[in-house]
Amino acid sequence: MNQHALKPITILVAEDDPDDRLLARQALEQSRLIGDLRFVEDGEELIDYLHHRGNYSDPGTSPRPGLILLDLNMPRKDGREALREIKSDPRLRDIPVVVLTTSKAGRISLERTTWESIPTSPSPRNSRPSCA
Repeated sequence: MNQHALKPITILVAEDDPDDRLLARQALEQSRLIGDLRFVEDGEELIDYLHHRGNYSDPGTSPRPGLILLDLNMPRKDGREALREIKSDPRLRDIPVVVLTTSKAGRISLERTTWESIPTSPSPRNSRPSCA
């Protein structure tokens, strides 16, 4: 057995809609990116998972995710609030977060979000914000 074989990462999906959770699972399975896939249903549950509180107090059954797929529009605590908390916490800010949101057309769009991706200045080429 190869000692350097990569261990599958834990992907944590924060999504309140059961149909969208199923869609995410199927997309990850089809792309062969599925590893250890976990689901939470709102921002409060996401933060509890990340801080090992309540139902997620055992790190053995709630491992640190290597990637978070985050819906912006969730009950209790929305994705924007949860993202602010994650990226302001030194213990969590290095976890990559991909924001999922449904457009008016019903399509899902993705936006990779990191602490450094806050627009900092206008781009001279196209007048859109650049990312640091």
